[in-house]
Amino acid sequence: MDEPKDSAELATKLGLTYPLLSDTKQTAIRAFGVADENTGVAWPTVFVVGRDGKVAARFFTESFKKRATTSDVLVALDRQR
Repeated sequence: MDEPKDSAELATKLGLTYPLLSDTKQTAIRAFGVADENTGVAWPTVFVVGRDGKVAARFFTESFKKRATTSDVLVALDRQR
């Protein structure tokens, strides 16, 4: 949801070599069903997309304090090989 300028600054600060995308109008987070309408931010969510373009796994929490573990995501990615 950050402005593109803010995302670019964060990418530079973190030394990222890929662009960060912005969703200032919340179009994507609403389409994916991860928008918290009370706060206007996205719930922490990870989607694993298969080679067929379909969502193969979805890790979703309603709190920023709890997120998908790296190992859970890696297991889901391994299943896509």
